[in-house]
Amino acid sequence: FWLDQTTPADFYCYYPYVEEVSDITALEFSVKEDQTALADYKASELLWGKKEGAKPSTDPVNISTRHAMSNLLIYVKPGTGYTEETLAAEGISVKVTGLKTSAKLNLATGVVTADGASADMIPYKENSYWRALVVPQDVVGNELIKVTVGDREYTLVQTVSFQSNKQHKCTVVIKRIGEGVNIDIEGWETDDTDYRETFE
Repeated sequence: FWLDQTTPADFYCYYPYVEEVSDITALEFSVKEDQTALADYKASELLWGKKEGAKPSTDPVNISTRHAMSNLLIYVKPGTGYTEETLAAEGISVKVTGLKTSAKLNLATGVVTADGASADMIPYKENSYWRALVVPQDVVGNELIKVTVGDREYTLVQTVSFQSNKQHKCTVVIKRIGEGVNIDIEGWETDDTDYRETFE
């Protein structure tokens, strides 16, 4: 790996491995549009690391890698008229909409650029929430998440800047739409006056 015994070297690390890289400033990568299976979620992971100016040595070169993709966590919570059990019983499906799934990674800098057309993605269900690895990109006032409960569909429009190595959390609260009158109990209002008296 070393040119000679004195010349420092720069090392770049990326995973998954690609045998031939035609342009180190634009390594092509795509996340899976369907991440329902854990294997497909993991296959959407792209790691990158860099060690600059390493001096020739018999010791191994240590490189710390970071996540090049962004992680979207989606929580669907029960609102008025639902419990977690009754909400789950109706059947919940989640879809991430309108995100670019292709990217180009600059191996020299670690910067990821979204590329190609937008597509819908199906996230991986993990315990009580869903998660999807997404390409870093800016979403400005667009449809981001569609949640289907039974035969009803809910769309979350949001502005988010997805960034490499960051997790972003979205919580969607679903309220039951009933017939007749829906009654909700509001929280107590706090009176900041202390009605106190001192006795001797």
